[in-house]
Order: sequence, then structure tokens, then C-alpha cells
Amino acid sequence: MIMMEKSELDILTEKFFNGETTDEEELRLHEAMKSVQPSTFLSAQPPVPDGLEQRLSRQIDQWNIIEKKTERSTRTVVMRRVIGVAASIALVAGVGFMALQKPDAAQFANEEETFNDPEAASMKAEKALAKFSHSINKGLEIMDNATNKKTKKRNK
Repeated sequence: MIMMEKSELDILTEKFFNGETTDEEELRLHEAMKSVQPSTFLSAQPPVPDGLEQRLSRQIDQWNIIEKKTERSTRTVVMRRVIGVAASIALVAGVGFMALQKPDAAQFANEEETFNDPEAASMKAEKALAKFSHSINKGLEIMDNATNKKTKKRNK
């Protein structure tokens, strides 16, 4: 093994990295490096920056918040799709049920022109319009209640 002084080792290393060494110098450098203990290069611990632990903790907390928001939004999207599919199935089932409950064409034809008295026809129409108005008012009341609940939730 070749023992070299630190300054000579530094000079040869600098020349090596600049590509200026001869074969003999590279061989000497190689032999000198074999004798150097690896622990001498690794013995010094790098300094830990101030506040590193707090910054890492804050960053991890931010990642957790983002992950929770993503999970929540994914769950919301899935629930909306499931509710949409359920509503579609209910609509199709309702239309199908109504189609099966449709009165016979002969019965409908008999009921079509049963009013010879204009006053009786007027009373029947008035009754039908009152029933329709009641149904519309009930639906609007339900919509108002739902809108008020959403507004109250947003204000909280």
C-alpha cells in the first residue's frame, strides 16, 4: 500500500477529476484510496436544519387533509350515481305500473262524452282543477321545505 500525504492525495484527486492524470498517477491514486478507511468520509453527521421536524409534520398533516377530501368527494360522486340509478329504476317502474293500470279503451270511450249537461261538466272540471291545484301546492310546499333545509345547512 502506498501512503500519501493529504495534500498530495488532494492534488491527484483534483487532477483525476479534471482528466489530467497519467496512468501511473491513476494507479497511485487507486492504491491510496484502497488504504483510506470509508468511515473517515462518513464519520461527520450533516447538520439537521432548524424546524425540520415541524415542517415535515405540517406537510404530512396537509397530505392527510387532501387525502380525506379526496375520499369524501369520491364517496359523494359514488352516492350521486347510486341515487341517480335508483331514481331511474323507480321512474321506469312507475311508468310501467301506470301503463299496466291504464283503463280499457272501451271504458274510456264510454266516459269520453258522458256530459250532456254543461253545468255538470263545469262542476266536474272545477273539481278536477281544484284537485290539480291542491297537488301542485303540496309539491311546491315540499320544494320550499327542501330549499330551506339546504339554506340552513349552508349557513351553519
